[in-house]
Amino acid sequence: MTTIAIHQAPLQGFTDHIWRNAFNATFGGIECFYSSFLRIEHGDFRRKDIRDILPDNNSGMRFVPQILACPPEEALVMADKIAEMGYNRIDINLGCPFPPITRKNRGAGMLANPDSVQQLFSTLAAKEGITYSIKMRLGMTTADEWKQILPLCDIIAPSHITIHPRLGAQQYKGDIDMEQFAALYNTCKYPLIYNGDITTRAQVDDIKAKFPNLMAVMIGRGLLYNPSMLAPTTDYDAIHLFHSRLFEGNKNYLEGGDHQVLAKMLTYWEYLLPDADKSLRKKILKSTSLLKYSAAVENLFSKI
Repeated sequence: MTTIAIHQAPLQGFTDHIWRNAFNATFGGIECFYSSFLRIEHGDFRRKDIRDILPDNNSGMRFVPQILACPPEEALVMADKIAEMGYNRIDINLGCPFPPITRKNRGAGMLANPDSVQQLFSTLAAKEGITYSIKMRLGMTTADEWKQILPLCDIIAPSHITIHPRLGAQQYKGDIDMEQFAALYNTCKYPLIYNGDITTRAQVDDIKAKFPNLMAVMIGRGLLYNPSMLAPTTDYDAIHLFHSRLFEGNKNYLEGGDHQVLAKMLTYWEYLLPDADKSLRKKILKSTSLLKYSAAVENLFSKI
């Protein structure tokens, strides 16, 4: 089996610090965790976003806060806040494909505007004591837009660049463009991480075999489908333990009572164990109380 470092791709609303701590305690094996991107809304930070990146909530793991690529003045405010919290590494998200983001020339939307990227990088590079990494796509509307962006990376000399080989316009649909990824791989002078559609350990090994100089592979949804996917076989006992830690973590952290905890836990089953018995999963998703939810979950794990 090929050995390569694994990084965790953040998914908004799913991979918060409770998820990260539960995963790290149960499975380990992740070289670096990342927050979902920090952003400014209505002139201020969301309280839950700041709580999520607090150092005390992310101890015992290698953790990097992420910011959304946006106008330089906003990005600098976010970088200042993160530095005040004691961090010296920040990941810049140039890959978010969601239309409400990209229409405002943010996230992947910025890839079609090299001048905006240059201004962003120049502003952030002027802040001392911070090392940056970049997460991006091949482009927003054409698969060769990366050719205009890559030289601009010299402004901040990133520690690494993570590439999801789709367009922002594709969001998460359609084929990955491995031809363009290969071209970027052969051109890029910075350590490179591959991200996109990795759901099995065999796929990790295949990517590493094809691109032996990769720094790491980043996995997002694959870890939500099967948190034990890096093991030789699916470890249902470990997934059960992980779920218990996730459940207890949310019960202790969320302030909205049982209803909020139930709503949060049900979101994980949008992904978790999709190949499990459909009727048992349906009972979980139809749960109307924590008592019924817990019973349905225990029933599923007892029959796997």
